[in-house]
Amino acid sequence: MSATVDTVIEVMRDLAPLELVDLAPDTPFEDTEIDSLVLVEAAVKLTSAYGVSLDDSDLVGAATPAGVVDLIRSRLAATAT
Repeated sequence: MSATVDTVIEVMRDLAPLELVDLAPDTPFEDTEIDSLVLVEAAVKLTSAYGVSLDDSDLVGAATPAGVVDLIRSRLAATAT
């Protein structure tokens, strides 16, 4: 399964307590209603979906949905070698 921004945004929207209408690939998580619990749950779902180890601090560091995709792709590439 290839990591896409749409998939990451869908996971965040499914877990967020409020509707994230304006969540775009470059929207910083800190500018949304996404809290630390959502990030923990998202890390678990994305770890399961892509088979790479992620935690909430990784998602905070990635900062945006596009950043999360870049992180997933880099970890997938690292495990492929």
